Amino acid sequence: MMSAVELSPEVTAAISEAFPGESVREARRILNPIRGDRVLQAVLALSAGDLDRLRHFTEVAESDPRDVLRWAETPRRPGEPDSYEELRDRLKLPPG
Repeated sequence: MMSAVELSPEVTAAISEAFPGESVREARRILNPIRGDRVLQAVLALSAGDLDRLRHFTEVAESDPRDVLRWAETPRRPGEPDSYEELRDRLKLPPG
């Protein structure tokens, strides 16, 4: 089992803000494999306070953190889909 990493005060505050109450502990557990404040902040922003989204974006960040950084830091254009799943739905593609 991977040991917990010490989080910066900024990341700790962002977790508490996004996941109040009992979900803080679960959010910290999900985020444990991620390193770097910028990536952690991006994953938290993309999660929008939802633990399922947090799991998803943590997995993406483990694969390639540049993806979550781009999604979190690049403003979307009007009408642009929120996710790959939404794009697939719009294009009527089968689930991936």
